[in-house]
Amino acid sequence: MVKEITVRDINSQIFVKAYATHLKNSGKMTSPKYVDRRMTSVKKYSINENDLYYIKAASIARHFYLRSNVGIGSLYKSYGGSSRHSIHSTSSLSYNPTTDSGNTIRKIIENLEVMGILEKDYYGGRRLSQKGRKSLDSEAIQIFQENGYKQ
Repeated sequence: MVKEITVRDINSQIFVKAYATHLKNSGKMTSPKYVDRRMTSVKKYSINENDLYYIKAASIARHFYLRSNVGIGSLYKSYGGSSRHSIHSTSSLSYNPTTDSGNTIRKIIENLEVMGILEKDYYGGRRLSQKGRKSLDSEAIQIFQENGYKQ
């Protein structure tokens, strides 16, 4: 019996990069112009990645695949970081969690909803639609067939 390949079976980094390329090449998702300046919020150094918006969108789509009924507030926390407000980086007081840019996440979710990948849930939050699940699974199958990558 052959096991069906899903997103869970593919390495997350490989899947996110491949799905980000798929989102960019589809032409249905457009990144805002400000995105190259605002995506790194509390980071000390900027990230040298041209497709950071699409990578984050693919990561959020994968996040919805793995967890059902996700709210925007939980995404702010998941994609946030930590800022350093203390002189001593080894002290327990130096960890200060921060949230991610809400505007960027909202724009990504709006784009994914327009594409039909996400839909609003009856109980609140959003969830992956049937079309979105098929899209993510077909990308996972394509990655597996091309490269044979598994965890």
